[in-house]
Amino acid sequence: MTTSNAHSTTECTRHEQLVAGTLALLPARRKGLEHLRANRTRTRLKQTRTYLPPADEASHRELLTVIGEALEGSLVSADSRASILSEARKLGVRPFDASLMIALAQDRARRGESLDGIPAIVSCGPRALRTKSGSEAATPWLAIWLAVAASGVLVAHYAASWMMG
Repeated sequence: MTTSNAHSTTECTRHEQLVAGTLALLPARRKGLEHLRANRTRTRLKQTRTYLPPADEASHRELLTVIGEALEGSLVSADSRASILSEARKLGVRPFDASLMIALAQDRARRGESLDGIPAIVSCGPRALRTKSGSEAATPWLAIWLAVAASGVLVAHYAASWMMG
């Protein structure tokens, strides 16, 4: 009985020492984290101030050749990804678009497909998805609202017929 009691006392002492040591390290850790957060905030502010408009398709094609050379099977290594993003910055391609192109290239390489259509996918933005005239866009909504109105009239007719007997 005394052996187990002595063992638990030793364990308790070790635990208290471990907790005390950990708590002593926390202020330095917090100070380091605050410094990292401040640096990240400054970096983000610098990045938001430097707006990059969407690049043209020629820049995307040039970046795609860099991605194609960096592919190792169907993967791009972390070092290659960093150099691709650096090259994208030089070409005026936004980091998001470059990352999207890398992901598309990896997916197509995994499936054994060609990388040719990727610049067209990335280049098409909201402008390419709009219809040519406003009346074309309004047609589906008009049809939907007319169908809803007709359904309402039909339900009202059946309800009135049922109530009348």
